[in-house]
Amino acid sequence: MLKMTDKQLLKEVTQFTKGLLKKAKCNHAGNCYAVSHILKPYLSFFYGVETMVVNSKVKQGKKKINHYYLLRVKDGIIIDATASQFTNIDGEQMPKVFIGEKPSWY
Repeated sequence: MLKMTDKQLLKEVTQFTKGLLKKAKCNHAGNCYAVSHILKPYLSFFYGVETMVVNSKVKQGKKKINHYYLLRVKDGIIIDATASQFTNIDGEQMPKVFIGEKPSWY
């Protein structure tokens, strides 16, 4: 197993998600469940990154949207491989993949 920095993890998750969704001919929106459940064992097997799948509600304006992402077990950092389907609380587009502390609106 390879040890990875958060920068390397971001690159790997971005490439993995891009390849997966390209093969499925779909985009990030509405695919968080599938991507999270496929990414979890991949990260564990190849990189020793232990995660758990989290189901939560993400605030988008007045709506709360059901969403799945990964939570890294060792430190509680989230790995959201389909973050780009959302805007942050300032209305800015989220990056394709978000790795960091869980935003308050998640």
